[in-house]
Amino acid sequence: MRNMRKIKRAVRDGRRLQRTATAATRAAFKGVALAQATGDVVAKRTALGLTAMANPVEAAAESRRIVPEKMAAFRASAITLMRCSGEMAEQAMRFAASEMVNATAAASDLARCRTLAAAIAVQSRFGTAWLFRALSHSIAVGALATRSYGDVMSPVHRVAVRNSRRLA
Repeated sequence: MRNMRKIKRAVRDGRRLQRTATAATRAAFKGVALAQATGDVVAKRTALGLTAMANPVEAAAESRRIVPEKMAAFRASAITLMRCSGEMAEQAMRFAASEMVNATAAASDLARCRTLAAAIAVQSRFGTAWLFRALSHSIAVGALATRSYGDVMSPVHRVAVRNSRRLA
């Protein structure tokens, strides 16, 4: 029974690692696209700023668009960050509650031990199981953090890429 749980956890963690690697790759590509688009937009808007000094009417439409767009993108990113932070806090609470249950069970098992050898066996099982759970929890947290990074960056990425295309 315990081995089946370990196998199921290992399979689940393997899938989670695979999804995390995919999310990390998407986030990296998104970061590259964001950097390129931001560079393009900054260059175009700098040129528009210089044009505005000579002819303010020509650059007025783009100037009015800059602040509201940035505010909307950063607001959407902040909302996503708050949601992701809530998910991380919820996950941490689930992990802590689960560990409290496991520690209570181990303490009960330890209290029932009649010999030193039995107590060492219980502690050894608990320690080994804890290491596997800790690895699994760290994979889950890493996966959530990686996914959250991509989600938080998405609104800013969309606006920057859209502006880069529009200004090209």
